[in-house]
Parts: sequence; structure tokens; C-alpha cells
Amino acid sequence: METPRRPTLITETPSTKKRQPRSPAQKLKEILDSIKAANWTLSEFFFHLFRLEGEDSQPVVRESQHKQMVLAMLNGTSKPSFGVIIDLIHRNAGHVDYRKDDETSMEKVFQPGILPENIKHAAPALTVWAVHLVSNLVRAEGQQMVMRETGLHLRASEKSKGGPNARMHAKHATWDAVDSFSLANMQKIAEIKAPILWEIVSSYVNPDYSAVDNQAVVVRRYRPQNVVCTNAIMSMTFGRSDRANMYALCRGIWYFAVKAHHSIFRVESRLGQSVAYSSVYEALRGMAVQKLNDLKEALLTVRTLGSRRHVITVSDNIQAFVKPRNHRIGREKKMIKGLAGTAVEIQDADPEAFDLRELIRRQALQERKNLSAEMILADIDGTHLENVAVVQIMDSLVQFVPVLAVYSKQLKEWSEGILAKNPIPKNRHSKITPLATNSSDEMLVQGMKQGVLDFATTQMGIDKETLDNRCWIYSGDGKTFDQLLKLKKYLGAEEGNFESFRWLVPLLELWHTKWTDLSRIVRTHWGKDFPEDPSTLGYAAKLAESPTPNDLRKVDFYDGAHIINLTLDAHLLNLWEAHFDTSDMVHYFETRKEENSMPTFEELVAIAGVLTRRHATTQAHKRALFPREDNRNAVLLGSPWIPQGEDVEMREPISEDEEDRLSDLSGAPENPDADVTLANSTLFIRNAIWWREMCKAVANGDPGRVWEILKLWIFTFAGSGNPYYSQYLLELYCNFKWEFSPKLRHAILMNWVVNLHGKPGMFIEMDLMQEHFNFWLEDMAQHKGKEFEEPFYRWVLSVNVHHFLRLKDEMENVVFLKARTKKHSAPHLNNELKEIMKHLRDAQVNCRRPGRHEGFEAVDDFTKGLEILKKEKIKNFIMRTTVYLNVLGLHGGSASATDLPADDADDEWGASEREELPRGGAAVVPPPRMYLINDALCIEERQESDI
Repeated sequence: METPRRPTLITETPSTKKRQPRSPAQKLKEILDSIKAANWTLSEFFFHLFRLEGEDSQPVVRESQHKQMVLAMLNGTSKPSFGVIIDLIHRNAGHVDYRKDDETSMEKVFQPGILPENIKHAAPALTVWAVHLVSNLVRAEGQQMVMRETGLHLRASEKSKGGPNARMHAKHATWDAVDSFSLANMQKIAEIKAPILWEIVSSYVNPDYSAVDNQAVVVRRYRPQNVVCTNAIMSMTFGRSDRANMYALCRGIWYFAVKAHHSIFRVESRLGQSVAYSSVYEALRGMAVQKLNDLKEALLTVRTLGSRRHVITVSDNIQAFVKPRNHRIGREKKMIKGLAGTAVEIQDADPEAFDLRELIRRQALQERKNLSAEMILADIDGTHLENVAVVQIMDSLVQFVPVLAVYSKQLKEWSEGILAKNPIPKNRHSKITPLATNSSDEMLVQGMKQGVLDFATTQMGIDKETLDNRCWIYSGDGKTFDQLLKLKKYLGAEEGNFESFRWLVPLLELWHTKWTDLSRIVRTHWGKDFPEDPSTLGYAAKLAESPTPNDLRKVDFYDGAHIINLTLDAHLLNLWEAHFDTSDMVHYFETRKEENSMPTFEELVAIAGVLTRRHATTQAHKRALFPREDNRNAVLLGSPWIPQGEDVEMREPISEDEEDRLSDLSGAPENPDADVTLANSTLFIRNAIWWREMCKAVANGDPGRVWEILKLWIFTFAGSGNPYYSQYLLELYCNFKWEFSPKLRHAILMNWVVNLHGKPGMFIEMDLMQEHFNFWLEDMAQHKGKEFEEPFYRWVLSVNVHHFLRLKDEMENVVFLKARTKKHSAPHLNNELKEIMKHLRDAQVNCRRPGRHEGFEAVDDFTKGLEILKKEKIKNFIMRTTVYLNVLGLHGGSASATDLPADDADDEWGASEREELPRGGAAVVPPPRMYLINDALCIEERQESDI
């Protein structure tokens, strides 16, 4: 039987309809209908939605849903974000017309004094509200900018407007703070502390500025936008608070450094661009006093292992011709004189180097009595000098021929290896402190004494109590060096080491010595009476249209250095031309490169060695006058020499000085095969290479190489009619040979030149540095007409002079001005050089042409000086200088001041010769500096606006 199926239970439920999603417009209609049903306007809805206080001024208590929804909207939880909404409101308002009864002007969107709640139309209301909001934010940013923590506070002086403790928090103005001044740092401060203001000012200055899309902004070359904005913001910050004065103070000091008129300070301080002149004056005075106090403390405070800092003091006379502003009785034109100095901190030296007792002990041994010309000659490193010539001959070729530039790096490394003697670290940044000027006259021994004591005792704190068995190095030009030696001699019999100035170590400075040799070379090789002789310097100067010196005993340094370097390059390149038998060196080596037959570096060095022995030594000069065919270093033969007829009537008479010099030539009988023109050229090449080596050694910072040249100049100065500098170098030679301990000698060599930039190739002589400082001070003195001992010069100008000179360059860098280039021009594109080379080539000046004599005969000052020193000069020098050493030996005994000669009556090198030596003084432009750029010796271009 079949089981029946269970019936299915069917239940009926009401069918549920799926609700269709509403569109944004439908939702919006429901909400708007609800607002209308509540008898509210949309404005009332938003007012009650966001109001914070009720009619009773009590905080509105929001229901939970109300509170959560407003919070979600404002904190960004709900989407879209509020930024989108406020932007839509503003955009909608811009498309709504103004009502006829609305007094709001469409042209004037913002009007001061009108509150946003009083404005009917949304567009201007939003603008006014935004302006007020941003104003409040910028006001708060301004408060941040003037806070001490921002770093814009500099205290110019000890005086304070708000009482003794009102500005205790302010940082004193120091040169470290001023030197660290940077518009880039100022811009960073503004961007961090006042970003809204920076956005506003940047948008105003640069119409393309946008901080939204992060696009790179093209900075203009002129009036760079970021510089203009930073300047405006810093000026406004100073306008808000005179304590936030770093920018204004640095700008005021810069105005002072460039000798701005007082009226500029008056106007600019009112505009908020600078502090007042009085504030600059007080700041500079405070910084000067602080620098000298720091120097004194550093020299007298015992540091680690009982050592103290030590300095070399370099000084030079300073003078200016002052005209009276108002002509009255007793007011006349006058020359004001003084002494300026700089303390250069000694680095890389053993403190035991300055042991005064050891110095006196070595001096009292009087080992200088063993001095002889032969000894100095044997002490000259001949191999080093040959390497110097080889390097310069190689350098001339590699720099002239573009395809040989591949050897530049190898040449630099090779030359540094074989030439280095006593190199100073290349990146050393010398630490200097200019000293306060005084009115001492160094031309008088008594004036020199006063000046030295002012520097040493008054400013550096060195006296009898603090001397502590230490000697101190004092350097200067030839006259200063001479006066210091006299000072020690005249006071040598005094009992104490301090009173007798035994602690003073005179050191001859290098730039004036180099200038003296430059004048010697020009005088020796100019050939004034032989303008058509191609071996003369005057002939080359005429081709290059260089000026003729007014005084051959004191040649303008810039003009003399230019013509010597130019003519030397022409001669050296002519040697290469003759060797390779070509008139176009550039094309010759380009062809060899195309043919894959370029000579190797080693082959070129070998050729340079041959050229050195043929053309750049004293022996080569002698061979030109007394040739031998079998000599392996014989010069290449040129075409036969055919003497030209001489027009006696047209030729100028030989000057008396020239006649005396010609009569002093070797004295050997004339050789019919002598080539005097070649001898003149060879002698010039040798002398010019020595001079250029001095320049390059200084720029490289290797006083060991400098010393090798100074030993040569002992002879050349003695033979050139300038024996006084020969005497100075003889004194220096005795010091280095016997009287300075090895440690003291090392300390001097490691600090004989300075580097004010901390960059390789930027070393200069200390006296050249002082010349640049003096030029600025002398220029200021002519404007002020005051004595150099007055407070304005002592405590405002002189101590800060180094920073003034540096600040001018730094301010140009701050505003992205390109520095004046010191680039070495391509030699093969130098028309002057090529013109001289052409004439040397055509005249075969550096080829041997037996019997050639074109009228001029240059004197070999080195050989002549050797003969002079061998006779009586060194004996006389020893006799004169050991007088002081005899007193040292009797020190503490019966010696008295009467044991010393009263004057230099026995000095055969008279005062008339001293007056002809190069000395500093008022000049139109400062002396040029020499630097090494890409290992090429470059002279700064003359700039009459330079200081």
C-alpha cells in the first residue's frame, strides 16, 4: 500500500518591494524641503549647524548626532573634504550677481575697516574673511620671526635702551656671525617661521609662482625672485622689531665696507634696510676689541701640554697725503704716517721652536764667520733648478697645444713630485688678526721701537712678565727688516731680554723681494738704447704694445709681470718650434695625433731636459758667448749671420748707466763666434724662469722652493747694482744656516705665506696681504684726514679691514653675482704671444748664429754678483753683523750701549740705494695677486674699483 506524501505547508507573506536608490538631487530636495518645513533659510541652517554660542552667550550643547556629523566634516572623516566644499562655495559666489540694493562694490573686493559679517554678497565676504584670517596668521608669524630663538638677534653694542638686563638674551655681534650671514639661510628661516608670508610675497614677486603643483620656478638672472622676497621679508622683520637686526646690521656693515655715504645710512635705516651709522660704528668697535682680546688670551693662555699659540707679526708703513678741507692759517697739506700690522697664527709648529735661550745660544756661537760665497753656491740645489726649468718648458707646451691637454694631469702630478721641498697643506686656511694702527714712523729706529711695542705689548700682551723665554717673529719688507736689525743692535746691550729686544726675530718678507727682482730683470733686459734688438725685453714690449716703465729701478709690478711672463712663454714655445722645425705648433701636433705618432709624455720630458741644458742655465749663457762645436748641449744652428750696416747718426747715445753695466761684462776677450743675441735670450730665459718659479712656489704654498730661489738672488742682487737686498738675504741665509734651530726653521718655512681662502693655489705673501689692507686704510685716511692713531682707525677700521675686503666679495656671492674671473686664457689664442713668437722665429733668436751681435749685451748679474761677493763684500758683511753677536757673547758682563757703533758709517751700501728700493705707498689700485688656476700662473686683472 502506497504511503501518501506529506502535504507542503505554504505560508503567504506580503511581498517586499526593493527601494530604488535616490539621486543626489532627490536627497538634496528632501533636505531642502525639511529646511523649508522648519521655516529656515539655508543661511539659518548653516548658522545653527556651526554656531558655538547661544543667544545667552553660553556654549551651545550639541546632540550626539549633530556633534558627530560636524566633527566628521571638519576633521576630514566624511568626504568630500572641507577644502573642496569651501572652494565650491567661493566658485559659486563668483557667478552670482550683486543685488541692486547691495552697496558692496564689485571693483573693490577688499576695503579696510569693513567686517565680513556686514557684507551681503558671499564673494567679497569670503575675501574679507580670508584677508582678516591671513592677517592674523601673518601677525603671529611676525611674532615668531622676531623671537630670539629664530636667530636674527645681534647686539651691536653694550648699550641697551631697556636697562642693563633688557638685552642680556641678545647675541653680541661678532665677525663669525657676520661671516655666516647668508641669504639662503635667511630664506630658510622665512620659509619655516613665516610660510604664509613667504607664499604671499613670492606670489606677488613672481606671477608664475605656485606652491601647489610643486613645479620648478625659473629664477631670474637679474633681481632673482627668492633674493627679492628674502630682502623684503627681512626688512619687514627689522621694521617690526629693531632687535631682529641681523640682516640690517650685516647690510650696514657692507655699506661701511664699500665706503657708502652717510646719507645712505640715514635713508636706508628709515626704510628698514640698514641700521643707523652709529649702530654700525659701535658694532665694529665692539668686534675689534673682542678680536684683540681673543688674540691676547690665545697668546697668553697655556693650552694642552703647556703650549700657547704663536704668531708672526707682519707690518708695513702706511701713509696718506691729506688736503685741508678749509684753507685757514696753519692748515696745510700734510703727509700722515703710521704703521699697520697683522698677526698671523703659526700652524704646524713645535712649541719648542720658539725657545729664546736656544736662539741666543746659537747666535752667540758666531758661526756666520764661516760664511763664504763658495759655501752659498754649494748650498744651491742644481738638480732642483734644472727640474724647475724642465717643468716650465713642459708646461708652456702642454698649455699652448690643445691636443696635449691630455698630459695636464700627469704633468701636474709629476711636477709636484719632483719639485716639492717644504709644502704647506694645500687647503690650509690661515688665521689672521689685523692689528690696530698707530702713528709710529718706521723710517726712524725710535719710531720702529714704538710701533713694535704697541703691537706686541699693548695689543698682544707680550711684556717682560709674559715673555716666558719665547721669541717672536716680526716680518716686513726690506726697510722694515733693516730697521728691526738696527733696533736689536742699538738696544743689544740692555740687560733684560725684553728691553734689549733679543726676543725679536726679524724676517724678510717675500713680495717686496720678488718685486725687486722683477725690476732687476726688466732693467737688465730692457735694452733701452737698442729698440731694434729682438733679444731685448723692450722689443717684445713694443710688439705687445706694453707700456715702457717710467723708472727702470722701480717697475710697475703689474706691467712688469705681464711682459716678463708673456715674453718668457714666447721664448719657451720658440724653443719647441725650433726643435720640431715647425712654425705652427698646434697644427703640427694635431697632425701627429691623426697619424698616431704623438710623442709620449716621457719623450717630451726628455726633450724639455735637452732644451733646459741648451737654453736655460748659466752654462748655456756662457756657451753662447764661447761656443764649442763638440759640446753635446750645443744649440741648433740657424742661418749664417750677416751684419747689417749701422746708422751711427740715427742711433741714440748709450746712457751712462748702460755703459757702466756693459763695461762690467765678463771681461773676457771677445770671441768671433760668439752669438750675443742668443746669449741675451738665454740669460733672460734663465732669469725669468727663476722669477716665475718664485711666483709659482708662493702660490703653491711651498716656502722650501722659495728658499732655493732666494739663495740665487743673493748673487743676482749683489751683481745688479742693488746689493742692499743682497745684504738682507745674506742675513737671512746665516739665520737659516746656523742661528735658527731646525724646529724654528721648520716653523718659519711652514708659515712664510698665507692662504686667506683655504683653497689650493691661493697662497700669497704676507707683505702683499698687508699691502692690500694698507691700500684700503690709506684710501679711508684720505677721506677722513685723521691720524692713524686715532680711535676711528685703531678700533673701527684697521682691526676689521680683512673682513671688509672679504665681505665685499661675499655680498656679491650672496646675491648670486658671478665672481670676477681669474681664468687663464688659451695661450694659442693670445695675439700678443703669437706676435712675439713670430718675430723670434723670423729672427732665429734662439738658434746659434756665430758672430751675431745686434748692439745689446745683457749682464749676467749672477756671475757678476758671485765675483763681487768673493772679493770683500762677504768679509765686510761678517765684520758688520758680528758686532751685535759680540754683545750677545758679553751679555751679562761689562757690555754697554757705548760698545755699539752709533751709526752705519761703515756701510758701503748707502742710503741713496735704499731709496730706490720698491716701497709701498699711495696707489691708484692695490698690487695684483698671483694664483694658480688649473696649475697655470694667473695675475688678477686690474680693477680700479677694487680695494
